[in-house]
Amino acid sequence: MTYIENLGQSLQEIVVNASDTEHKSDELKDLLANVLHNSQQVLSSIEDISNIITESAASSEEVAAAAEEQSATVEEVTSSSSSLAQMAEELNHEVSQFKL
Repeated sequence: MTYIENLGQSLQEIVVNASDTEHKSDELKDLLANVLHNSQQVLSSIEDISNIITESAASSEEVAAAAEEQSATVEEVTSSSSSLAQMAEELNHEVSQFKL
């Protein structure tokens, strides 16, 4: 084999390897684009979940505040009922002293 034949064969191998490298680079580029797209979707989903959690926490706080307010109202009604029952007993006692 002559020097020129060796050079020609080497150049041909370089062209084949360069083409192979370009093809693999394109595949890698496509894979990285898919990873980027999927990462963006995951980030979007995480943001959605975060918003739902924030809304849920706010709703829980509202429910807790309403329950506390309702509990206070029940305590007031219970206290008022006890006072009314005591007044009714006193009034009943006072009325029972009158004779017709």
